[in-house]
Parts: sequence; structure tokens; C-alpha cells
Amino acid sequence: MVLSQRLSTEISRLYVRTQCLPEGYARVLFEIFVPPNKSCAAHAYIGNISFHHEEGVLFSIGTIFVVDIVEDPQKSLGEEKNYYTLHVTTSDIDKMRAKI
Repeated sequence: MVLSQRLSTEISRLYVRTQCLPEGYARVLFEIFVPPNKSCAAHAYIGNISFHHEEGVLFSIGTIFVVDIVEDPQKSLGEEKNYYTLHVTTSDIDKMRAKI
């Protein structure tokens, strides 16, 4: 599994399209939304300190993501895709406990 987070989706889409996978596995691209001014897990922009000068974001272990939409590659419009796209939003633990 390759885990890569970038602000630009061009590089991420290139990686997800070209990864070799064993039979029965699927490619997935996560698009993460962090609501401004909302309490959620710690995250940090690392573009200023990245070795390759990539604009990326690190999330702390235990970050909770809520799945908003799952895009099926077979139903994509316009673009030929061989991967699923999961649109997720960061959430806080209290919000998740309220749903249980």
C-alpha cells in the first residue's frame, strides 16, 4: 500500500493509476476535506520542510475521517479511471461518539 498526501491531486492521481496490485485488490484515492475553524485531529502543512519540496499535509495517528462519498470508477464522467475516489472529512471524537 502506498500512502501519499499532497495538496495537488495531479501527482496522487498519477501514483494511484500506475500501482501494481495483487488480484482482488482495488486502487483508492482519498480526497480529504479539513473544515476550517473546526476542532479535529492535529495536522500540519509540511511544504516548507519537505525534502522534495512537495506540498503535503501530515495527520496525527488516530485522526478520524468520515466517508462522505465513494466514487465508483465505472461511473465516472469524462475521465477514464481505474481507481475509486473516497471523499472524506476530518472529524472529532465527540462528534463520532454522538453517532454511536
